[in-house]
Amino acid sequence: MKIKYLLSTVLYALSTMCITSCEKSDISYYNEESAAVRFPVHNTNFSDKQLGYNELDEIFYISYSFLDAGTSDEGSTIYNIPVTLIGNVSSNARSINYIIDSKTSTAPKESYEIIEAVIPANEYTGHIRIKLYNTEELENTTYILTFLLTNSDELSAGPKEYITSQLSWNNQIPSPPNTGYTRTYNMLITGEANYLSTSNNSYSNKALRVIVDALGWTNWNDPNAHSGFYNTDGYKYLPKYSFIYNDNSYQAYSAKIGEYIKKYNAEHPNDPLVHDGGKNIGKPIQSRYH
Repeated sequence: MKIKYLLSTVLYALSTMCITSCEKSDISYYNEESAAVRFPVHNTNFSDKQLGYNELDEIFYISYSFLDAGTSDEGSTIYNIPVTLIGNVSSNARSINYIIDSKTSTAPKESYEIIEAVIPANEYTGHIRIKLYNTEELENTTYILTFLLTNSDELSAGPKEYITSQLSWNNQIPSPPNTGYTRTYNMLITGEANYLSTSNNSYSNKALRVIVDALGWTNWNDPNAHSGFYNTDGYKYLPKYSFIYNDNSYQAYSAKIGEYIKKYNAEHPNDPLVHDGGKNIGKPIQSRYH
C-alpha cells in the first residue's frame, strides 16, 4: 500500500509539473490576435510637449492652453490624445474603447466633442481625437476629462498602470507638463504632499498663476535667462526642480511668493487667492515657507 501510495504521489507531482509547464509555454504574448493599447510613458514620439506620465499617480497628464498656443481668439481646436499600440500593426484601422471617469472629470458635455478613437492601419501609434471648445469660463476655470481605456473586440486595454489619461484645458497658463515641474510647484506652494513630491493632487492653475505673477516667470525656455539654466522642452513658466533645489534658491522664491499673496489678499479682502482645482479647491493659496 505504501508503494502504491508513493507511486500515486509521484505520478500526481509529474502531472502537476507537466500542466504547469504547459501553462507556461502557452502564455500569450502580445500579437495581432491579443493586441492592446495604452497611453505613452513619455512624449518623445509626439510633437506636443505639454504632456507627461506621472509614475506616482499612474496617470498620463495632458494640458492645453488656448492662451499659450496663441489660439485665444479661436472658438475651438482639435487635439489628439496619443495612444500606443502593444502588439503588431494591422492592415485595418482599429477602434479604441474607453470610458470617461465622471468622478474626476469636470468638463461640461457641451465643452467638447470626441471625433474618433483609433489606431490607424499599419501604425503603432493612434489617438483619441477631441474637439475642445473655448469659452469665457476658461479664463478662470480649467476643464478636466479623465479617460480610462477598456477592452474592445479588436484591442484590449494595456497594463493597468498605463490606461488612464487626464486632459485639462483652459485659456490660462498651461499646467506643468511632467514631474520635473510638478515637483517645482510642490516646493513653492503648500499642499497635502511634501515639498519634494511629484504628485499632482494639490495642483491648481490659480496657484501656478500666483507663482508666475509673483516671480515674473515667463522665460525659463530662454537660453540667455537665469544664468544659463533653461528648459530644453520649451516650457517657460516653471524651472525644473533641480535648477532651484541644488542651490536652495527655492526658499527665497517661496518667501517672495508668500509676500505677494499677503499683499494681494490685503488689497482684495473680498476676493482672496484660493485654489481653483485639486484637493485644495476653494482653500486659500499659501506659499510653502521653508
